[in-house]
Amino acid sequence: TFTIDRADVTEDIEALIRAEGAFWRDHVKKRQSPTPDGLESTGKALLAVHPIAEEGAALDADPEADRMLSELIEVKDKIKALEKREDELTNRIKDAMGDNEELRGTAARATWRNQERGTLSKTKIKAFYPSVDLDKCTLKTKTRVFTIKGIEEEK
Repeated sequence: TFTIDRADVTEDIEALIRAEGAFWRDHVKKRQSPTPDGLESTGKALLAVHPIAEEGAALDADPEADRMLSELIEVKDKIKALEKREDELTNRIKDAMGDNEELRGTAARATWRNQERGTLSKTKIKAFYPSVDLDKCTLKTKTRVFTIKGIEEEK
């Protein structure tokens, strides 16, 4: 049990009330969705609002959406380059570690430990229990998958 003195959080309460009022005025009353942000919960909300795509339906981008598509391609290219650099540095550090489990530096430390994991193999289950219908045990879900490709990549 925690006791919180209301006087200690008055500013927080007032800020929440102002934010709620602004949201009500700017979005609920105007029936206008807020601009999506990068939060995971926003992605889930968008999927809940638009769960199924109309097959074959396409939309030409307006100038703002076209700008966002271009920027997203640039960001993804930068991320790919950074991930490639990350992989290179990771491999070089692993090479420096050799058979050691830990590498200690002044700004960070890295560990490269042994780990064991077990998974179920459908092939092995079928070999030992051929009469088992694995489809009855398979969880299938349906979702929308977002992909983006540059125009040059499609050719």
